[in-house]
Amino acid sequence: MHRGHRRAGAGDRARGDGPRLPQRDPAGIRRRRRRRDRPGDRTRRVDPAADRGSHPTGGGAAGTRCGRAEPDLGAPRPAAQAPGADRPHPTPGRVRPTLRAGDDGRPAGPARHGLALRQGLEQGGGPERRRDGDRRSRRPRDPEPDRDAGPSLRRHRRCPRGDDRRAAGAEGPPVRSGRDRRARARPRGDGPRGVGGTFRGARVRPAAADPAGHGAVALTQQGATKWADVDPSAIAHNTSLVKQLVGEKTAVMAVVKANGYGHGAVPAARAALEGGATWLGVSSVAEGIELRRAGIQAPILNLGYTPPAALSAAVAAALALTVYDREGLALLKTASTEIGVHVKVDTGMHRLGAPPEDAVKLAVDVAGDPNLRLEGFWTHFADAKDPAFTRGQLHAYLDARSALMRAGITNFLSHAAGSSGLIQVPEAWLDLVRPGLIIYGVRPVRSWTDLPGLRPALRWQTVVTHLVTVPAGESVGYGRRFIAQQPARVATIAVGYADGLYRSASERGRAIVRGVAVPIAGTISMDQAALDVTTVAGVMVGDVVTLIGQDGDATLTADDLAEASGTISYEVLCAIGGRVLRRYL
Repeated sequence: MHRGHRRAGAGDRARGDGPRLPQRDPAGIRRRRRRRDRPGDRTRRVDPAADRGSHPTGGGAAGTRCGRAEPDLGAPRPAAQAPGADRPHPTPGRVRPTLRAGDDGRPAGPARHGLALRQGLEQGGGPERRRDGDRRSRRPRDPEPDRDAGPSLRRHRRCPRGDDRRAAGAEGPPVRSGRDRRARARPRGDGPRGVGGTFRGARVRPAAADPAGHGAVALTQQGATKWADVDPSAIAHNTSLVKQLVGEKTAVMAVVKANGYGHGAVPAARAALEGGATWLGVSSVAEGIELRRAGIQAPILNLGYTPPAALSAAVAAALALTVYDREGLALLKTASTEIGVHVKVDTGMHRLGAPPEDAVKLAVDVAGDPNLRLEGFWTHFADAKDPAFTRGQLHAYLDARSALMRAGITNFLSHAAGSSGLIQVPEAWLDLVRPGLIIYGVRPVRSWTDLPGLRPALRWQTVVTHLVTVPAGESVGYGRRFIAQQPARVATIAVGYADGLYRSASERGRAIVRGVAVPIAGTISMDQAALDVTTVAGVMVGDVVTLIGQDGDATLTADDLAEASGTISYEVLCAIGGRVLRRYL
């Protein structure tokens, strides 16, 4: 029998050789045999320890192999015989012959080392695991790109094991499998990640014996040092007041752009719909998609520009889109699908919008397209605080609408009034109104008294993080704008202009500490500001500080902060930054 096909003998087990894998590629072995037998092939050394022949039981120096006489070690070999050519040698993979009758195909003897296993796999054999006795505890190592090509081999090749179950890096977490029985994460509510929709996970720790926030370390359970409490029920209430004002014949489109004027777009939208709104207004496709992803199915109008790259997403989200030029209309026609369109008329704002004559032509073209649907024809007022100018805009719009109706186009929504317009110009209510600021409980003009039942929906607070006594003549903050005329007690708070507290409010704005309104001392910096609390007794680190809202008998509104900052309440609310945690009551 050829040496490559000889069975293992008893001597093989005695020498500790491992089991041989079944031969799966006889043709490959024949090719290697032919290459080996070619003239000029390099000879191979024979390791006597790897001899697979039978050994005599006696202690003689010479024996027989494969029926041939074994020459003495010192005897010269024939010149034509290459060294080792007549002796069997181990093949790299220790290939085992094809199973014969009586073989069970199971490995025998001790487990083979990794090199033999790898060579066996290369020869076409199946993977073999270690026996239990060979398993030893060790610290998992990090994956190495040059050694770890992916999951280890096992019965199910797609199921990783061992080191492959760890993500890269020293701190990498284990990969979860189907056997992981940990409880699933709870679905996130309307608020920021990690905050429950009913304010369960973000409560301020109550004080022991003093009013809430006085002397208590008022950090939330998320560790936040600044937050805005939002009351969705107030938004629903304010929306219902608008609906009662305009009556049943006029629909309400709640404007929730700019993250719901800083209150949170999704909670604000849901609250407004609960209060009687039937439409929602946004300023971009992305804002509309955010509402759709939250499961809101009400009609949504993008009041702003729709870029070509966002058209497919807008169509998929079933957003109604604003058109005010030929280029925008041509873009919508390329979609070749049904799209609700609102044509905007420029009646004096000179921002987005088509002149009245052009707007009428655009609306006629929209109505004549088989895929587009004219849902609205609208305008926007430039200065509702000037009733005369506003009524001039309204008349220009009504003239354009009349021309459109004379062209035979009907069954569309007419809308013109926002928060200011619906309060000051009742004749502008038309088919639909678009309240924005007032549904959040703030009037466009502070002196207006309309809708007396409005409730502010947001309270902005932070905490005292440090207290220091400043000697007379010393200064506080950048630029040394605050210089103590006498020894002053100064509290640092964890809000700055990066959070929306405008730098222009330095030394002009106020905040409430322990029910007392106190001035801002010095320059507001990026992350912090200082308050002069000399007149307030017992201030401690952790005390709650109110920037917008009520504490005791003191109240500060968005209008108060806007006046101190030289801006308007719209901007103050929208500027409250993302670092300020929103908590929904």
